[in-house]
Amino acid sequence: MENDDILVRQFFNEHTEEIADHGFSKRVMRHLPDRAVRLNRIWTAICIVAGIAFFIAVKGWNVIAEALAVCFRTAPAQDVFHLSPLTIALSLLAITAVGAYQMVSRELRWL
Repeated sequence: MENDDILVRQFFNEHTEEIADHGFSKRVMRHLPDRAVRLNRIWTAICIVAGIAFFIAVKGWNVIAEALAVCFRTAPAQDVFHLSPLTIALSLLAITAVGAYQMVSRELRWL
């Protein structure tokens, strides 16, 4: 390091003083993401409503029933009958729990 750099660093280390803002910065930072969070929640609600409307419009329950019927019809060829229903149910429960945890942790991060 050059001598000038050392002198500049020493000068600023000796003459640095904290400016009291009486919590102003914290208050500003606390209020900044409010609009973004609100817009995010509105957009999420719109997407959920659109998804439910689309599911109803295309009679999604029929699509799911047909997909399950195909799975059960082709299951003997896939050799999946060695899996117990309890294993499948616990796997689905675990995936659902992880997804729910992720959603809740994201919401709590903004509080």
